[in-house]
Amino acid sequence: MKKSVLASILGLSLGLASLNAMAFYDTVSLTYDNQPLVIQEVSGRVLGDEKATQAVLVDDILAGQGKKAVPGYRVMFMSRTASVLVESKKNKEGQFADDRMIHRGVKAAFGIPVVDGKMDFNNVKVLNVALISDLNREFKEEDKIRPRGEQLIKKDAKIKNVQLKVTELKMPQPKETSGGGITYQLSFDVDGKKVVSEGNSTFRDWNIAPAAMGDRLFKVDERVIKAQK
Repeated sequence: MKKSVLASILGLSLGLASLNAMAFYDTVSLTYDNQPLVIQEVSGRVLGDEKATQAVLVDDILAGQGKKAVPGYRVMFMSRTASVLVESKKNKEGQFADDRMIHRGVKAAFGIPVVDGKMDFNNVKVLNVALISDLNREFKEEDKIRPRGEQLIKKDAKIKNVQLKVTELKMPQPKETSGGGITYQLSFDVDGKKVVSEGNSTFRDWNIAPAAMGDRLFKVDERVIKAQK
């Protein structure tokens, strides 16, 4: 991985189609098989250096899965509805920590090509997608806590017609854990059912992923690459 640190100004205006288009809202929607799923927030992350202090440029956003190497940045957004159970799960140190439960949502890791030092949003490539739904999870009023959603994109799932359009993207400053925002349109088919997600939202949560987690968080799914026009 070639580490080319983002200039500080990019932390303020990364990938914006226009420097005047800085306002983001908290609007986001998701439908699965024409059924709406209520979404609360949009969060995100970017692949960074070893210490997760700065975003970095990689030699090939497609990790060898394309016809040629495409240098750029790897970013992810998560549009989701979640709840937190306070101090209900032990962490690696054996201490009780919060347990975040994802009920429904969509996630997309994507690569942004860099051409002549500029972000090329016309050729964004989706690396992988995930979809969680609780439509089939039983919930009774007396339960109080909704059950976790089910991951619908399994290893044998058939993915087609992947399309992603990012028109605005603003990353928070390196030490910030929220802010910035994204405007996007994402659609794809999974096992013959249509998924559509749109958002114009600030990032509720934001983090820089350490380089060591790149192969897992931004792993290239061959099905997704082949399903893009």
